[in-house]
Amino acid sequence: MRCHQRHHHIMKSKKAISKTALALPSTIIPTPRKEDIINAMLERARIKHAEESQRLKDEEQAARQKFDAALTAELKAHPEKFTVESKCWGGSAEVHYILHALPPALEKLRIAYRNAPSLRPFDDAAVKRQIREGLNFAGDRVKALLANPDAVKKLDAALASIAV
Repeated sequence: MRCHQRHHHIMKSKKAISKTALALPSTIIPTPRKEDIINAMLERARIKHAEESQRLKDEEQAARQKFDAALTAELKAHPEKFTVESKCWGGSAEVHYILHALPPALEKLRIAYRNAPSLRPFDDAAVKRQIREGLNFAGDRVKALLANPDAVKKLDAALASIAV
């Protein structure tokens, strides 16, 4: 590839990237390829997913602690409402306190804990597909072909030859 052709090719790829919705700093050298942009966006999505997942886990843990504290307070205030089961083996014992009918306040806290939202595991392939669709890299090329009358004639001729 001659120097002029190489420069033209580089300028075309820079224009294609600049057409995206991204406004990357011009100081990045070398200029990122489309795949570099997609991979960087994928990594940012992974980081944001991890942060949101941790935030939801913290909220779930806080809801669990509220429920546990309220249940312990109920046990101390009304031990007669609980049935007790114990197990012994060797030199140790285990005691279970069971409250069969939760008071409305405890039921509300239990439901808040059980219904705490969480995120599914991060799906690299699905997120990457969404990023590609959102950036519409492939769609630009298809639109360019369909906007070119000569290309449309050739596409129509190819379709006619294979009788679709």
